[in-house]
Amino acid sequence: MTKVRSSAIVVVLGVIVLVVVLFQLFGPIASPTLSSTQPVSADIGGSSLNLPWPSHGEAIVEVPGVGTMGGVHINRQVPIASVTKIMTAYIILKDHPLTSNSPSGPNLTVTPQDVALYNADVATQQSVLKVAAGETLTERQALEGLLIPSANNIAVLLARWDAGSRKAFVAKMNSMAKSLGLTHTFYADVSGLNHLTTSSVADQTKLATLAMKIHAFASIVSKPQITLPVAGLIYNYDYALGKDGIIGIKTGSTGHAGGCFVFDSKRRIGGKPVYIIGAVFSQGGVTPLQAALNKSEALVSSAASQMHRINSITTGSKQGQINVPWSHPVPVVANSSTSFITWPGLVVKRTLIANKNLSHVSNNQKVGTLKITAGEQVKTVSLVANGSVGSPSLSWRLLNI
Repeated sequence: MTKVRSSAIVVVLGVIVLVVVLFQLFGPIASPTLSSTQPVSADIGGSSLNLPWPSHGEAIVEVPGVGTMGGVHINRQVPIASVTKIMTAYIILKDHPLTSNSPSGPNLTVTPQDVALYNADVATQQSVLKVAAGETLTERQALEGLLIPSANNIAVLLARWDAGSRKAFVAKMNSMAKSLGLTHTFYADVSGLNHLTTSSVADQTKLATLAMKIHAFASIVSKPQITLPVAGLIYNYDYALGKDGIIGIKTGSTGHAGGCFVFDSKRRIGGKPVYIIGAVFSQGGVTPLQAALNKSEALVSSAASQMHRINSITTGSKQGQINVPWSHPVPVVANSSTSFITWPGLVVKRTLIANKNLSHVSNNQKVGTLKITAGEQVKTVSLVANGSVGSPSLSWRLLNI
């Protein structure tokens, strides 16, 4: 009986050992994992960004596609004077696009009513463009008169042509502002003469970024001068054109608004073009508009000097590793390069996204993706194994639970 019981115990133990061995040989094991060998996030080196902000008023500097470099009172709603005409022109060009097939657009005929308005505006010393009854202006010429000498009478002419009346056009301006998310903007007129027309530097920079994407708008505001049928040779009030790469866009100045300027500058950083866009409002002094222009030039120059293009990822650089439970880690490298526009204090974040199965990987096989974010810049780089991941050995399986 004792022998039988002993034999049974031996059999049971043998079965247990067999089950353990089989489990070790064929049971599930921990899968390889992909991990980063670089910091998840990092600030760009150097001291914090330092721009010469105006001591009073409002200002903002942005780099489209990268982010905001900073500002002062960026959402404060203030009178904006003739900066208003950015929206006037934007709506006209949305409603009546100038295309390669029609680069000048339809003709607009100046009426006696338009001449009467011109005379009234001259009497009140407004910004005007001389017109004559029966004169024909193309849409492009009218927009040039609106944006370059900042003519209030042309703003009204265009508004009537587009919407039938000033009131109807102002309603379209406020509707457009709402649709674009300009939450600190209200239009009371089409020219900005009314001090109740107010906005913020953040809103107007957002609108300007959209307007500059329209080729006709960008080409008009970049002109230092124009020649029109009756008015003749007219110079742009944007005296900053051509300085510090400034290519536009709109000035404004009244007693209530002070000096205002929304600017766009094209610079080359690391051999590639970069746009610096922003605004300066509510500048005072003897020459408020010149003060706004001077402050804008200083901001552009300083911003450009602190921007750099860096090669954050280079081909073949180690970015992570595959952690293999039964072997040494396998290095993971980038299979392409990528660069970013940066400035001091801009945060670069990295996210590794691994492929689902890393148990069997051959050399140079794609094993995941690296997502790099720097401000609004988002780029992805494929990651490949710099080595292979094979199956665990029998001895490893037997010795590791």
